[in-house]
Amino acid sequence: MGKLPLTVLPDEGYAYRLNVSPKAIRNGAYLRTLTRRQYLGVLIQQNAIAIGARGDLDRSIRYFESAAELDPRNVYFPRNLHALWIRKAKAASSLEWAGKYREIAYRYYDQAYEMGWTRDPDANTRGKK
Repeated sequence: MGKLPLTVLPDEGYAYRLNVSPKAIRNGAYLRTLTRRQYLGVLIQQNAIAIGARGDLDRSIRYFESAAELDPRNVYFPRNLHALWIRKAKAASSLEWAGKYREIAYRYYDQAYEMGWTRDPDANTRGKK
């Protein structure tokens, strides 16, 4: 079986596609090296995603919570925790538990929103030609 072709973009291409601000580039925030804690958080997040995809929501939630402790500024952790708790609410055996799970989910949603998460699907492309 042949190798799949890889699309390689120069840094400018990634900066454009990801809507990286010139200020972030000047300050060195774009493509900077992750700290060890941030890197571990991302690795744990990837495990949490795979575990959640297999349906083990409780374990996935525990993994995401561990990742959030390692990198509390990562907006994806509370956003994904919100989604997992909503999935748990939909699968709940009673309305009472579903309501409790939704309360937890909305707390994580609010946290992600306060950290800068947006529901706007065009947020990464607005203003581009």
